Amino acid sequence: MTSRHVSHTRSEADVAFIRNVILQQAWLRTSLVTRFDSAFSAGSGNTRLADEIAIVKFDEIKERLKHDPFNTALMGLAETGLRLKSRTGSDRMTADEFSRLRKAVNKDFAFRRIVAAPFSEDNWNSYGRQQFDFAHPESVFWSDPYYQNGVVYSGDQNRALFGYLGKKVHQLSMLEDVMNQADHPEILPWKQYAASFDRSQLLNCPFLRAYRLLEASCAQNQGRGYCSDEDLAPFAPQLELAQADKSCGYLEGQSLQELAFKPVEIDLSYDPQEHWPGVE
Repeated sequence: MTSRHVSHTRSEADVAFIRNVILQQAWLRTSLVTRFDSAFSAGSGNTRLADEIAIVKFDEIKERLKHDPFNTALMGLAETGLRLKSRTGSDRMTADEFSRLRKAVNKDFAFRRIVAAPFSEDNWNSYGRQQFDFAHPESVFWSDPYYQNGVVYSGDQNRALFGYLGKKVHQLSMLEDVMNQADHPEILPWKQYAASFDRSQLLNCPFLRAYRLLEASCAQNQGRGYCSDEDLAPFAPQLELAQADKSCGYLEGQSLQELAFKPVEIDLSYDPQEHWPGVE
């Protein structure tokens, strides 16, 4: 029997009763909440139970995180609560203050997830995405050590290398785009950086290394997994630039073992009680 069928066989009173029981007694059972929302909230116009929990239980979530700081379910609920609170506004914080708070919490929680599960590709990539800071043009590349570890700890090398190449293309696209923008004061530092950054070290050589690793993996796997001409076509312009970069000549003739990305040592020491920002 499907959850959709169940939703049609329960009265509104039954659904309200079940919802209240979960809200009061089982709100941390995320799989149960997800099943309830799938059966009774999706497409009904009702507020998702998961969202209601994130708001109603927000203070309790914060308190529980003090005693269970690496609980991923609690972190997810806290992030959802902050997202929903930012929509409704606050008389204690401006929209900009709320935005900065959300970014700080998201970055903090992304690092906690690495501490809790340091061999997770998703955790490293997630924390890498938190590094960008518009006030610092060089932050375009602050994510690189974390993205590299994402490749190292991936269970699917083809997918991880393909994703890494895409990130490099995105970095180049960002820096090329700013050169076409008007000379506004906030853009000028970006233009200066885009005109002077070390393209070989930060873009071309890492890109070429990853591309050659993906080529070798595709050859070993008989072309399965992100290996088709259609998959690789978007990388052709940057590949041409990287291959023409003489500074990347040291990659020529390297064995697969020498080409392979190595883990970047990251200090994972962390005291969560010093990092949890106050949430009004």
